Amino acid sequence: MLPGVDMHLRSSQYPDVVADALLTLPERPCTMVPFDESRFPDLLAEFHRTDHPTVESDSAPAVNEQLLAATDTVEAFFAEALWTSVLTPDLEGLSSEIVAVPYRDTMFESAVYRDGTPGWKVEAYLFTDERVREDIERISHRKEQYLRSLRNGRVPTAASRDHKLAEIRTKSDLLGYPDCCGERFLTERRRRFDTMLSVGDERVTELRASGDREAVLAAFEQELATHDLTLADLNPESRLVGQLENLDIGSYFENWSYDRLRAFFERRSRDELPAFFYAFFSEEFYPHHPRCDHAEAVGRAVESTLHRTYPDQVPLYRTTVMCNLLSHLGFDDRAVRRRLLTDIGPQPE
Repeated sequence: MLPGVDMHLRSSQYPDVVADALLTLPERPCTMVPFDESRFPDLLAEFHRTDHPTVESDSAPAVNEQLLAATDTVEAFFAEALWTSVLTPDLEGLSSEIVAVPYRDTMFESAVYRDGTPGWKVEAYLFTDERVREDIERISHRKEQYLRSLRNGRVPTAASRDHKLAEIRTKSDLLGYPDCCGERFLTERRRRFDTMLSVGDERVTELRASGDREAVLAAFEQELATHDLTLADLNPESRLVGQLENLDIGSYFENWSYDRLRAFFERRSRDELPAFFYAFFSEEFYPHHPRCDHAEAVGRAVESTLHRTYPDQVPLYRTTVMCNLLSHLGFDDRAVRRRLLTDIGPQPE
């Protein structure tokens, strides 16, 4: 592990983010930390209080271009925050790169029941090999191309689909995801875009106009049925829930109260996890199946490295893996996740 990581893990105010990123880094070319509201509510609130770029215009393409022009300002804010609020400068040998782009959520479901207001999507890439900077630049470039290829600044096109898929492929390779899992994720994303394109703007507008989210989602599922598709064909989240249910996941997590979870995590963190748990080695990763041998191998390799270098971090890593698995089942309470990792992980000396 990198010099300084052990000390930083003991004192971090973000164990749920830092552990997931730093513990797996020796086995991966790069890790990525998304700056989103669930992970960093205080930091995002501070960002929104700053004089960060906002644009009001009736022209969506004009808004996108003006926001793109402000990317450097946004990246500078999060680059400073990364090394003051999230990480510390004593993490020797660790480099970072911030990628920020204006973001329009144009996935099918979101386009149906959201207004498409642009926001910022910000990702922090952490690495030890400077050669990965070229891949990060390609990811940033594809994100910008995606935005510029949206029709009228907000509607997906075949070109925007291709740019997004190229970004996903580069990111999957950069973050060390198994090829089989990366290809499954790409297939699901391609289906989502193709469904959106085949349904057309008029039908999306019609669905959105109904207003009631439950009614909209019901209509959305009916629309998918006309294309012989289900949510599980488009969403890795829905697909994984079904796969985990088939593995009788409820027998592992029978009660999700904090006290019971803590007792379960403390017990499991001392012992080797069930084999398929290791496929969830990173929160941002979607295995093509929980029993993917290649994904499990990555997760086990991380644990093996920790056994050789910092064995006292193994319980923290196992707890992180369990939290990652739970997050796919809707357990997204960051405060509880943080408490679990803080209580079970190494305590400050």
